[in-house]
Amino acid sequence: MLIFLFAILMRLSGINQVLFGDELFYAETAKDSVFVNYYGSHPPISFWLHGVWGLLIGAAVWKSRLLVALFSLANISLTYYLGKKYFDEKTGVWAAFILTFSAWFTSGSLQLDMDASFVSFFFLITVYFYTKFLERKDNKFLFLTGVFYGLGILTKYTLVLIGPTLAIYHLFNMPKNKDSLKMFAKYFLIIFSTAFFVFMLFPIFGFTTNSSSFYASFSHAFDLLAGNTNAQVMKEGINYFLLAIQFSNALLLMSPLMIGAL
Repeated sequence: MLIFLFAILMRLSGINQVLFGDELFYAETAKDSVFVNYYGSHPPISFWLHGVWGLLIGAAVWKSRLLVALFSLANISLTYYLGKKYFDEKTGVWAAFILTFSAWFTSGSLQLDMDASFVSFFFLITVYFYTKFLERKDNKFLFLTGVFYGLGILTKYTLVLIGPTLAIYHLFNMPKNKDSLKMFAKYFLIIFSTAFFVFMLFPIFGFTTNSSSFYASFSHAFDLLAGNTNAQVMKEGINYFLLAIQFSNALLLMSPLMIGAL
């Protein structure tokens, strides 16, 4: 409780700072792109969340930052829960403590962006529902895993790597026999197909409203620009390297659980 109180106070202290840099573009895109004429450089979920939030309670700076802060607090809660559930109370507390006072996470939890708020949330909630399925063997948790996996991809394309990560984890921890392999195939067919149908909402929306929206976000992720110069090849290579770093950041979000378990 004390850690959560500190987290709230840290966010309140900076909740009304002026927008700067990319935040201005982010706010403008969110305001103009609520389910119509989307033109963002990333998939639309985070922009749509901000847009709907602005329509409901207003678009003042502190109100915009409040949504990001609430998602970051949810991430702390999920991290605590996963640590406590799969290790012990001490692990959950230390995991929440480390995440709360992480410099990157704290600064990102008030920024009009997606990484420390929405990306982290969809990563954690996908893992949460997957672990709930392992615990209860109820297929509804597989579908929920797939739904939030798909929403994660619709937030940032790097989250497509959650699925293969969970699949590798499952393979390493399941019994090594034919029946287990069949069940593995069934489980992840449900997860991947559900995520695919959720993700397809974006290209369908894009091609029925403004097809350039889908192409713009996809080309931003993989830098598929026209031309084949050496500089362009180098730029693409750098972007793929940065993509790997972003995935590493997503995995490191779970590192408080590992550190707390020591």
